[in-house]
Amino acid sequence: MSSFRVCAVTAVPHGCATVASGMRGRTLRAHHVVVVGPRQHCAGWMVPACRRCGGLRACGVRHAVWMTLFLWLLVISVRISFLSYSPFDCLLVFSFNSIQLRKQGETMSGRPEKGLYGNEEGQASAVPQGHSRRRTRSDLEGNTDQPAATCIRVEEAQLRWTMCSYVRDILQDGETDISKMKLNDFLREHFGSRAAVEEEKNVEMWYFLESPDAYIKDEQLLEEISNLKDYQLLTDRRKLTDGSVHYLEDWIKFKKKDTLTPLARKKLNDALTQIRKEVARWEAEERAKQRAEEDVRQDTEEKTTKLEGFYESVYGAKWGHVLGFYDDKIFEDRMEIHEGKPPQSWTYKKEGLIFEKDDGVEQFSPPRPRLMVLTSDKGWPYSWRENKPIVDCYVNCEVERAWRIVKDDLKGLSGTYGWYGPTLRQRILIGTPGIGKSMNAGSYLLYQLLHCDAKKIQVVVHCFGEDEAHVFDKTTKTVTKYVGSEASESVVSSLSERGMKGYIIYDVPTNEAQLPIIFAPPTGWGTIVLASPKVRNINEFLRQRVSHLIIMNCPEEMDVKAMCAWMKRDWTPQGQEKYWWMVSEQMIFLGPILRYIFDAKDFSKRYDELDRVLRSIKSRDDVVCVTREAITAWFTENPFQKLMCVKRKRGNLGTEDFRTDLLSRHLGRRVFSFVEKIIPINEFCGLQ
Repeated sequence: MSSFRVCAVTAVPHGCATVASGMRGRTLRAHHVVVVGPRQHCAGWMVPACRRCGGLRACGVRHAVWMTLFLWLLVISVRISFLSYSPFDCLLVFSFNSIQLRKQGETMSGRPEKGLYGNEEGQASAVPQGHSRRRTRSDLEGNTDQPAATCIRVEEAQLRWTMCSYVRDILQDGETDISKMKLNDFLREHFGSRAAVEEEKNVEMWYFLESPDAYIKDEQLLEEISNLKDYQLLTDRRKLTDGSVHYLEDWIKFKKKDTLTPLARKKLNDALTQIRKEVARWEAEERAKQRAEEDVRQDTEEKTTKLEGFYESVYGAKWGHVLGFYDDKIFEDRMEIHEGKPPQSWTYKKEGLIFEKDDGVEQFSPPRPRLMVLTSDKGWPYSWRENKPIVDCYVNCEVERAWRIVKDDLKGLSGTYGWYGPTLRQRILIGTPGIGKSMNAGSYLLYQLLHCDAKKIQVVVHCFGEDEAHVFDKTTKTVTKYVGSEASESVVSSLSERGMKGYIIYDVPTNEAQLPIIFAPPTGWGTIVLASPKVRNINEFLRQRVSHLIIMNCPEEMDVKAMCAWMKRDWTPQGQEKYWWMVSEQMIFLGPILRYIFDAKDFSKRYDELDRVLRSIKSRDDVVCVTREAITAWFTENPFQKLMCVKRKRGNLGTEDFRTDLLSRHLGRRVFSFVEKIIPINEFCGLQ
């Protein structure tokens, strides 16, 4: 068992530049953290050890008074005991207590949130959290614009449990948590004054479970206690903890289910049943949607639509950014949300044909950029296809890196290449499916290309497969949508015949198995193809088109935290806490795949899909496909590529290449549990 302490919450003036979470009105809520164990508990936020929020340097004299008083109160801080966690769980706990709104004329807009992949403000965490993360509202926090009932309504609209829900939360749902109740308080509540123990035996109920007869000798009383529902559920929790059953996922393979009470088994089985029913329903809806889309694609009639106001929305997208830094002097992780462009961006160095972020550059004083955000009121082309506009385009250092490479290519427009005239390199951007290639990288490249010199690039064609193209005409400042068989190729050919020069962003749909070799841009046009490695003919495409790879790594955990900070900046601290905990837990299971970790529904569908893939590991050939360097799995119809992510490495002749790895350590452990049944462990380790 580990020991922890609850931090204090202090109200400070609005002008105090302290780190806060969920600021509203004229009051900021500062957090102070006491390092006791491998984790801290900061007003409900779980943060890495050896860090604290606020500080004398950040908050000034008035805050220093509060800090001084607080330090004197450390000796009486309340101790809290948590259930045991595995080292891996401790390693992958993230902090979200360091969000700050800085005034820049006005604070951030309070408009309804429409975040990544349609994750609107209504999509809060649907995962109820246990007492160890529960936070009560302090009187010092002041009023809030968002009523507590909002979170309740949000929860009711969402999936209640997921496979990463803690079993203790499921068991305690709607019940009284007595784990930290003192034994005498428990006896008094249920048996009145007729039962009590001496003070030295007045332990918490969790410890009482270890040896009840050591504290109470009355066998009849012990029997009466054992028949109480609250006590039975606590006993079941203890059995599950001792059996290393922490998540609902672990309950599936638990061998001693019959040792639990019928109530506990029902609660856990009902949670599983609910998830499976919902996933089956969602999959049926998805299949119906795909059939409808296929019917539309089979319609060979070309359709042209003018999209009024969309050019202005994309071209004039508003900037925002999230700054973050870690201060060694005060052991603090900070994050700040701002409007406008960041004062500085990432620095990159060029080595041969490769751009890499220059991590050695330390001349910039903190805070440093963590995330940039472009907000288009009418959304971005990727989301127009879904009729559900996503207004925020998230730009991390990997997305910016892709643009820097393309920007460097554009220098070729000022020169010539043999007798072909001005030319541009053709690019293929490769990344793990679901990390934001289409929504973030594609949208950001579009925005930057629209702001390039109109004499060099007159038009940008954003294609989604061969059957849909959005033409952004920089001369007329219009967007025209073309839909039909081979619409992308015919549109580009038509523009070229009219003497226009431009750039093509070709987004390979998930249902396309290969790149269109016949789709060749005319001389002087640039092209970037957005694809995943599962596309079969990448090497052939590279050879025929003389293209160059750009490998996009998965977002870092701090990038995801910054996205959550931006998406939920208008939420209450309780809502922010609950949402971030859900995202961080789902990221542990699936890795930082943005398409699936921001919503319980998306997570559950993807979890079910990966679970089926894992259970199909049945032969030595399958084992080879799930090793860390099993790159061949990407170029086949092999389903095991769904378990893998792409990581950039240096290739031959100074170019980029990629290697593969499993999406998360959690998936790695699950893969190992299936592999050990097929081949010896030492043989599997030799394949890594």
